[in-house]
This record gives sequence, structure tokens and C-alpha cells, in this order.
Amino acid sequence: MNVSANTVFHFTRSYENLVGILKEEFKPRYNMEDWSDVFAGLQLYQTYVPMTCFCDIPLVAIAEHSRQYGRYAIGLTKVWARTKGLNPVFYVRKNSLASKYLKKLLVGFRKHMELAADPTFVQSFYEFDAYAKPFEGRSRNSVQKKVFYDEREWRYVPKITDGAWYGRLSEDQLEDRNYRMRSEKELDENYRLGFRPNDIRYLIVSQNTEVLDLANRIRPIKYKYDPDEQTLLITKIVSMESIEEDL
Repeated sequence: MNVSANTVFHFTRSYENLVGILKEEFKPRYNMEDWSDVFAGLQLYQTYVPMTCFCDIPLVAIAEHSRQYGRYAIGLTKVWARTKGLNPVFYVRKNSLASKYLKKLLVGFRKHMELAADPTFVQSFYEFDAYAKPFEGRSRNSVQKKVFYDEREWRYVPKITDGAWYGRLSEDQLEDRNYRMRSEKELDENYRLGFRPNDIRYLIVSQNTEVLDLANRIRPIKYKYDPDEQTLLITKIVSMESIEEDL
């Protein structure tokens, strides 16, 4: 079995979320990595970064992945992923040399950030840091550790205008509902991640009974596509139920 697929999958927890992606494409949302296990006791200046996440795992492995991230998914080609600037994340294991180097960079950057003469350098550091992720840890609202490396994550992190107020959010800003909604509105209007029917390899619903319903909804959803493109999308629909039956 190949450990890497020709498809990157984005999972979601509801049928309506999947329909929403087909209607409005991908909308980046704010996320922050928990580095407390990797850098125990180190006070880091952490911010929430806008992104859309995908996984690079073969179709036969997605049933296990869906148990945590939802039984609905859209799979797009690697060619599309590369064209849109997606990149695999850089996994950092606790007590590894990489973790020690990254810690030095984080501490040194915070110490000397105000001395940086080149604001482009500061922005570049933030952009690169958005692609780093702990090798293992706890997912949000979970007490059990998991190996994130198994997800083989790829990310879309939009290149936002330097200094834009919505480019990074603090925890207080994220918890401020009005501030978060204003920020997400800027992302929706300027940084959606689009695709065409030829970019899609799979549209995955949870149950067999949902296949026909999604097929009937595609034509009004994708009215801007010609009939052949709409039909092409319909042929990509498969259920998680049928995938599990074949494992």
C-alpha cells in the first residue's frame, strides 16, 4: 500500500459543511498549535493563524481518520494542491535536535524582534512558523495524545498583506465574537481557496442514502458550471459507508 496518495483530503463533520464547501469553496479559519508538550515551561508568544488543512493519506486509511475529523470529505488532486501553494507541515518531535533548534529560533526571534530592521524578515518568520506542528500531542477537547505525524498534513496558509490587522489573532481577539467575525469576513472576501470540477477526485458523504441527495443538489449548487462539469462532479460521489464495507 502506498503511504502517500495522489489526493489531499479535507474532512468535515456535517453534510451541510460539505455542501457549503461546494457552494462557497474553502474559507480559511484561525488555528493555533499547542506546543506545551514540546516546549514545556517555555512562555511563547503564540497567535492564531488562518489556514485550511488537508491530509495526504491513501483512501484505504481514511475510515480511521474520519472517526476524529468527520465522515464527510472532499479529495482534490496533488496537482491542484501544488498549484495553490499548499505544503506539507514540518513535524517537530520533543527532545529532538529539530525541537532544540526551533526553540532557539523562537526565543531568539522574540528577544530580537524589535531590533529587526527588515519587516519582511519578521513576516517571513511568521509565515514559516505557520507550517510547523508537534509530532504528537493532544487535539483540542481531547485528553488522549495522538501522533499527528500519521495525518501527513498539508496546509493552505494564505499570504496576507504584511501588517493586516486580521493576519494573526491573539486568544483575546479570537474570543471576542465581533472581532473574530470581522476577521473571518476579511478572509472570506479575499483569501478563499478555489477549485474546479477537474480538481476534485472524491466527494465523500457518510451514508449510502446521502449519495443521491448530494447528486440532486450539485446542479443548483454549481449552476456556474456547464452540464458536463456538473455531471463530472456527480461521478465523484462515494459514501464512507461503502468505503468501510470494502476494507
